[in-house]
Amino acid sequence: MTFCRTLIIAALLLAGVATSQAWLRRSFTDAEIVSRAELMVIGHIKDGSLVRIAHGNGSSWEHHVELVIDEVLKGQCLSNSMIVSIHYGLDPITNGGAAAVELWDTGNSVLGGPPVSGDLRANQIWLLRQVKNAVNEDTDWIGIYDPEDIQPLSQKAELVKYLPTDPIDDLVAKLSADGGLWKNGSFQPVQLPETAPSGQLVQQILAMHQIKNYTLLNLRTVHIRGSVPDAYTAALIRTGPSENIVLFNFAGTGLGWWNRVYDPVLSPDAGPAGNLLKNFNSITNGMTRAEVEKRLKMDGGMQGVPLVRYFDPQCPGYKINIEFDIQHNAADQNRAFGSSDDKVIRVSIPYHEPPCYD
Repeated sequence: MTFCRTLIIAALLLAGVATSQAWLRRSFTDAEIVSRAELMVIGHIKDGSLVRIAHGNGSSWEHHVELVIDEVLKGQCLSNSMIVSIHYGLDPITNGGAAAVELWDTGNSVLGGPPVSGDLRANQIWLLRQVKNAVNEDTDWIGIYDPEDIQPLSQKAELVKYLPTDPIDDLVAKLSADGGLWKNGSFQPVQLPETAPSGQLVQQILAMHQIKNYTLLNLRTVHIRGSVPDAYTAALIRTGPSENIVLFNFAGTGLGWWNRVYDPVLSPDAGPAGNLLKNFNSITNGMTRAEVEKRLKMDGGMQGVPLVRYFDPQCPGYKINIEFDIQHNAADQNRAFGSSDDKVIRVSIPYHEPPCYD
């Protein structure tokens, strides 16, 4: 098989596939190819759809194929197939008949095998984009330009690590997974009617956190599993270099609007807020109540025995909820009571909320 491929490349060289317009390619990382791809799909070429398109005087060319799409990993595609370009410097090569259609890097001035793809008639990962290359008279048809723009299916798990994530979706997933611990605690309601516009609610909630200048990036209804009711409005906002998520829903007539603010990109490297996160992250299951209270201060207001709100004295605008495995007094109607030896069993993600004072 290697000998046959060598003959194919030799024949292509004699036929002028590799021309004086070849260049020395640079390589690209997985992060680069995913970031620049406008559309990232799993698909295969349709049999018989391969067409060679010559440029100008014929000294360069590209190939157009119909790509049958099985899965979209990035971007939007409204059809299950589309015409894409295999741009100049990449050539689909076959022996004819039932032989595999493989992609060869004929544009690289350092020639040689092996092919840069498997059989294009089988599913590959295609990282498609538009680039205008005036030198080679390439069209700006969406397609692949570099060998890294097509990847085997075995690379899917690695490539999806670099896909952009939606902060709202990430937050909803975390809250849905913590069994309702996140909702524990009091809140400072916004006293507006149920019909109040979402923009007005976001403005008033942020005002309680002394945030006046912000940009609203996204606003939509979300459903948090395990919460009753489960429907909330989530607003993604930007304040300078930071992003926050405002979560709110109507608690009822007389109660107003429940609300909370989350920081989806809080990082241990984020200065004072990072030190706060390190302190919160130091609270782990199995730690005693006494150990927790050496690090954090109990919030004011109404508190339970197993479920307790804490804040960092150095940054009181952030809180976490902690659940303890408590004891019960069998001689007193099995009443729950707390002790310094109670063990932590669950910790919520941090959130913004003004401290409560007794």
